[in-house]
Amino acid sequence: MQSVSRQSRVLALIALLPALAVAAPFRPRPKSAKPAASPILRYARYAVPPGWKETVLRGKKYPEIVLKNGLDVIRIRLFGGEKSIYPTPAQFLSGLDATNDDSGAPPVRLGAIAVSGQKAALYLRRYIYGMRFVKGGFNSRPPMAKEKFCLLPVSPDRFLVFSFARESQAVDLSGRGEKSWRQFLSSLHLKKTH
Repeated sequence: MQSVSRQSRVLALIALLPALAVAAPFRPRPKSAKPAASPILRYARYAVPPGWKETVLRGKKYPEIVLKNGLDVIRIRLFGGEKSIYPTPAQFLSGLDATNDDSGAPPVRLGAIAVSGQKAALYLRRYIYGMRFVKGGFNSRPPMAKEKFCLLPVSPDRFLVFSFARESQAVDLSGRGEKSWRQFLSSLHLKKTH
């Protein structure tokens, strides 16, 4: 009896195979094909700091490359142009990616920082990086990260945003993450297009 039900299931699967093959044909990617490079690389070249992991994010509203080492995060984002969510640096500075998540206040200007041999304005903002569970529900104050960032124009209508954050409530006494970010910024090679 069991062999009959097993045999009928096998026959039903065999009958479905042609329909599945037509619905979603499998086409393996050729071994020589590589994923498309990020548009950010048209404007900037950099070396990933030792021990950091690089991830090119796709499918977002803007090109982004994330470098991560434990709790430390370096982000490189490209904005500008008429189809960008932030066509100009001024719109970026007043937008959600630059203002503080807890208050909506604009970022605080800290001074200047050296980037690829030139000075750029350095800003500070706070953003929510995760939810903290407590007994009985969510904590009323989610954990906040402090993000330092700067932006540099790379063409008449495009600009890059470089940022560093430590996604932890614990203070990094060694300061290794921020030191790596500053070394990363000073070693950048920007290609301006005019």
